[in-house]
Amino acid sequence: KSAESSSQVYIGYYSIFKLGKGWTPDKSIKLRGGDSTEYNLSKLIGDNALPTPIVYNRSKEKTVDTTAIRADIERFKNDTEKMTQFHTCTIRGCLLIDSRQMRDLLTPIPTKALESLHTTLCTIFKKKIELLNSIFSYCSKKLKKEPASLEQYVDFCEFTDAVGTITPYLAVEITLTDELRILLEELEANLVEKTPEIESSKNLLHDAFKIFKDNKQTAKNLKEINEDKFVDALQKRINMAEQQLDKLSA
Repeated sequence: KSAESSSQVYIGYYSIFKLGKGWTPDKSIKLRGGDSTEYNLSKLIGDNALPTPIVYNRSKEKTVDTTAIRADIERFKNDTEKMTQFHTCTIRGCLLIDSRQMRDLLTPIPTKALESLHTTLCTIFKKKIELLNSIFSYCSKKLKKEPASLEQYVDFCEFTDAVGTITPYLAVEITLTDELRILLEELEANLVEKTPEIESSKNLLHDAFKIFKDNKQTAKNLKEINEDKFVDALQKRINMAEQQLDKLSA
């Protein structure tokens, strides 16, 4: 009875065993879903020769349940602390309970979970930073370029409309990168591995977004300034086409 009672203390470690068997960071990560419209921004502006098109599709972007992730981090930290209190040997009468093998099995599990979570979130974080920077850099250049022909003006209007549509989505992505940065900082407080991009990207992304929004206003001004000129150009083309049709039907 005494030995049985003493062995009950190990029941509290079963959750760590289960963690090692069934937990993955993917449980708190999913695609955004919803509107599946794909915005090929480089194609809209007529830049078809670009080696890597600038594309954004909200539905295919990953999002993270930060509340669940934070709860996991706290649980893994607590499990790591719990393992420091693990008794490897218990003696009751003539019975010796040797739990060293169990300790060696369980001890790495919370740390490995933290490392796996860090790797997964870091990958998502870096990919979002790369995507957002590529969109802001590319669009900021194109939004400032005045169209020189009717065809370019039409492309410019379609491009700016698409940019206006995705801007709120991009703001949400930036908010997520801020949340991911905080989570990664919390994780790295408990890990040896560090991610230089976490600190270096903190203000740069927000600065790039501000420039991007400023250039949206520049594009709006360019559309308004050139509207009459290209409406006239379009009307002339329509008139010419109608004249040709009249000749053919005569």
